Amino acid sequence: MDHNDIEMTDLEGEQREIAECIGIDAYRTLAQTYGGSSIYIAKIASILKDERDRRIRREYNGCNAHALAIKYDLADNTVHKIVRGEKQRIENEPTDDQLPLFKQG
Repeated sequence: MDHNDIEMTDLEGEQREIAECIGIDAYRTLAQTYGGSSIYIAKIASILKDERDRRIRREYNGCNAHALAIKYDLADNTVHKIVRGEKQRIENEPTDDQLPLFKQG
C-alpha cells in the first residue's frame, strides 16, 4: 500500500477539508512530502503586504514618501517605517561628483 491508495473516503475532518480544497492528488503529494510535520501557510494578506513593501522600497528615491503613501493608500508614517533602512542607504550613496576617500586600485 502506498500514498496513491489514499482516497477521499479515507480522510476525516481537517485532512478531508484540505484534500477537498486542493484535490486528492495534491493532498497525496503533500502528505508524502510533509506527513507528520507541522507546516504554516501564510495568509494571503501577509504575502501581499510583503510584496507591497518590496515595491515601495524599490520605488522609493529618498523624497517621494508622500507620493508612495497616496499610491499605496497608506499613511506617510507607514511608508517612512517601510523605507527606514532604504532611506539611510540612499543618503550614504556617493554622488557622481564626489571623490573617493581612499585611493582605488
